[in-house]
Amino acid sequence: MAHRLRRYAPRAFRVGVVLAIIMAVPLAGVAWFSISAVREEEAERARVTDVRDSIDHLVALSDLRTRLLEERNWTAAANGIGEIGLSSEVVQELVGVNLADEANEASAEVDRLVADLALDEVRAQLDVIRTTDTRALDESNLLYIDLERAIGEQASVMFEDLLDDAAAIRDEGELVDALRL
Repeated sequence: MAHRLRRYAPRAFRVGVVLAIIMAVPLAGVAWFSISAVREEEAERARVTDVRDSIDHLVALSDLRTRLLEERNWTAAANGIGEIGLSSEVVQELVGVNLADEANEASAEVDRLVADLALDEVRAQLDVIRTTDTRALDESNLLYIDLERAIGEQASVMFEDLLDDAAAIRDEGELVDALRL
């Protein structure tokens, strides 16, 4: 029996396999760049969302400052007429405004904003201002002004941080200019 020797020819790769291997390298590069671009866009979106949330918070702080001064004014007016001996009914007849109701509405709006913003320190300071009925109008007025200024200082610091965050966003030049207005 004669053994036949088989000759093994080197395996030839099919053309399709060779092309697939050749194409895999640039496709891997495209995939890597695409994934990188998607991640950059997600990070950009997160920065924009943070800036938007900061702007919303600053607007709410500004509204709180305004409402706080409104509460101060209505409360001072309501207390002031009492000190000079006028009743709220007489004032309402003369002016058409119930000062006590206006003061209560202003206080409720301040309370809502303080709760929305979760400002526990402001809540504590408001409690001190509101609970002392025997406080002189001038002293009460100063406490309201001090509280409003403290909130304003907090807003200023937040605004500077917001400008820094906005500067990290693409096309930030227009955004930062708009924020400065």
